[in-house]
Amino acid sequence: MIPDVKIADTGWVYGEIATDFIKTSNNSSPITLESDNGLKIIDNTCVPVKAGNAHLKVSQGTSGKWKKYEKDFYVEVAKRSLIVSAPNVSVSYGLPLPDVRMEYDGFAFDDTEDSLSELPAYTCDAYENCDAGKYPVTPYGGKSDNYSFTYVPGMITITPAEQVIKWNQDFDSCLTGTELELTAVSSSGLPIEYESSDEDKVLVINRLDKSYVKFMKVGDVSLTAHLNGDHNFLKGESVSMPLSVKTSV
Repeated sequence: MIPDVKIADTGWVYGEIATDFIKTSNNSSPITLESDNGLKIIDNTCVPVKAGNAHLKVSQGTSGKWKKYEKDFYVEVAKRSLIVSAPNVSVSYGLPLPDVRMEYDGFAFDDTEDSLSELPAYTCDAYENCDAGKYPVTPYGGKSDNYSFTYVPGMITITPAEQVIKWNQDFDSCLTGTELELTAVSSSGLPIEYESSDEDKVLVINRLDKSYVKFMKVGDVSLTAHLNGDHNFLKGESVSMPLSVKTSV
């Protein structure tokens, strides 16, 4: 009597051990498996070692009423799903954009990204010195004989940068009735705003894109430079300079 042997048509995936894939009516004779294309036989289990068409030879010896059995089967091995994830990275405004390197989950055997015939690419609208904000990183593409790709988007977040006031100005000669141009500068190039602790003694005057102080009365005054932020820069720390107004000779 010839055994009735059936092989599963589905469930064959590159790199995954196939189990419960064979059924036979002859339960008294051991099954022998062989393959010369696409399958690795390990203790009578099968591991697909490439996607596509694979060959499996099934044999059973004689036993009682059962005759010797040999037959060649061909199964279709599916590609293995490989998850391709774009990173989530942050950088301050004005700094070089970080390298975007895909992360992979699902390689079989000792495979790495070098095993792919073409690496996935990505799209992103971020560029050098673009405004602060969130920029999606969208992976796509890639080629492989053994893997299909599932993509997980990431994000480049450009955060507002810090900024500081640089103010090295000499206030040794503050005489009533005179004016002095204020020279504080910001590291970002944003404008500085000035504030006098007593405008009856020291008056801040803005002319076009420059600022001046006019020394009105004798006395001690604190002059403060303020630096507001914008979309790309955080608010800067204010800097105060003490000065003493003296009577002009």
